[in-house]
Amino acid sequence: MLTSLLPFLLYCLTLEGARANHSTCSRGPLARAPWYDDYRLWCEAGRVDTAADQAEYRCNDQKDVVIADFGKLRPGVLEWGTPCGRNGYGFDYKGVCWSRSWVLCLGDTCNLACYYLDPEDDCEWPKHFNLSTAPKSVELWYYRWRRSWGQ
Repeated sequence: MLTSLLPFLLYCLTLEGARANHSTCSRGPLARAPWYDDYRLWCEAGRVDTAADQAEYRCNDQKDVVIADFGKLRPGVLEWGTPCGRNGYGFDYKGVCWSRSWVLCLGDTCNLACYYLDPEDDCEWPKHFNLSTAPKSVELWYYRWRRSWGQ
């Protein structure tokens, strides 16, 4: 019995097993650009090809921060990581989540290819791509509520 549970337990202890509940991005698309609703740009991330048909989206100004990946979950899938869930990237130096609401955008925000994301969620983009059609860059926006408190 224990030997049959061992692979499951090992999976649960790995980073992949510790991710937030996975879903398809569904809160959107936005009707207008995020800055109209008090969102601020947190990160522009360029695509870094890592293997055949796989890539990571690393923040241009913080090269060690990966906000999304392509082809790792399944072929053709662009997956956004959790900002403030377990192993998230959206915490400040005090360990406080930057925002209670995030917006994910493909490339240029003005094209309105954007969806909302809760801080403890992750999601996959509803459209699938191949490496030649995957976005060259993505953007992550945060709602500036905590900054408005004078912090």
